[in-house]
Amino acid sequence: MKKLSFLISLLCLLFISGSLNAQSTSITNYTTANGLPDDYVSGGVVVDQDNNKWFGTANGVARFSETEVWTVFTTTDGVISNYISAIAVDKMNNVWVGSDDGVSKFDGTDWTSYTTADGLVDNAVIYIHGDPNGGVWFATYTGVSRLYNSTWTTFTSVNGLPTDAVNCIASDSLGNTWFGTLMGGAAYYDGTDFTVINISTGLPDDNVFAIGVDASNNKYIGTWYGITKLDNSNNVVTTYDTASCNIYNDFTRDIQFDNAGNMWAGFFADYNQDGGVSFFNGISWTNFSTDEGLVNKQVIRLALDDQYVWVATGMGVSRIFFNSGVADHSFSNVKCKTYPNPVQDYLTIEPENISVTITISDLSGKQLLQESFNSAGEMDTRMLNAGMYLLQISDGSQIQSSKLIVE
Repeated sequence: MKKLSFLISLLCLLFISGSLNAQSTSITNYTTANGLPDDYVSGGVVVDQDNNKWFGTANGVARFSETEVWTVFTTTDGVISNYISAIAVDKMNNVWVGSDDGVSKFDGTDWTSYTTADGLVDNAVIYIHGDPNGGVWFATYTGVSRLYNSTWTTFTSVNGLPTDAVNCIASDSLGNTWFGTLMGGAAYYDGTDFTVINISTGLPDDNVFAIGVDASNNKYIGTWYGITKLDNSNNVVTTYDTASCNIYNDFTRDIQFDNAGNMWAGFFADYNQDGGVSFFNGISWTNFSTDEGLVNKQVIRLALDDQYVWVATGMGVSRIFFNSGVADHSFSNVKCKTYPNPVQDYLTIEPENISVTITISDLSGKQLLQESFNSAGEMDTRMLNAGMYLLQISDGSQIQSSKLIVE
């Protein structure tokens, strides 16, 4: 049985390796020539639970199906406005879009619209977020509204928000809801009280346009001056900016995480019209912009499925290939030999005059083994079941990833 499992894994590896090697850094672009109703993807992009991609544009909503069929929805179909400013998916897989005239919900068949007459604090909606409990949050520049079990609730600076102008919303694993504000920093709501995090508590800037949360419940606060990482207790850990690392620029527009825990961040600086996407594997940064194939530098929002990063821009959509931690995300070359592969009991490690850390994870990104080597040695892999794993080699400044087969 173990031998059969190994053979199946090996066949899968060969299949995946062939497709990855051909596309490991490929970018595919989509515009009105392909099916978008407008090249200005003003509301951003989201992926629903059926892996359909949804785009909010300046001339309607577009759905790109798993079978690569485009469907466009406009006011004729029941959408409240053709100019879309926000898009999201809730826990029930309803698609929500925001506009200057209110919001609309698509349940798979029909569109239903809501305005201030129904409970929205303001018809001009900047951002929409579906939380893990089934609530839907709407950010405006006059406060935030939440729709939960058909009940509307509004939160403003009177209730504890640092300012009424809210740019983005996120949820963490402890059940807190996070808000990024204009000139007020970030704040989180625990169901009772708001706690504010701003310049006085360690942020580089009080203009927050993106909030990302990783699998360890670290928060990443995107501002005009880079991305600040908070730990599980919401203490400031570090700030990533152009002065300290190879991040694309400091004007953060969105932050997302792939299944392997890698961060993807979108940037766009209005003052010089420069932007792109940065990939961070925990050690090094890799940047993508028009020189690498992005359709446009004005990055608006990002969304991830199991294989691709979808980038909504001011001139269309770009799709960046990746593979949930199995592909070589490192774009580097750490000088260390590892063999044999496939391995049965012990993996030989031979670093070339450097110290390395070897990490073996499963294909979901869960770390299983980790050991450091200053010289040649062996890593005991006997506790691993037969199958395919992710092998990562880090020298402290670079990280190299490859696939490892255990017999």
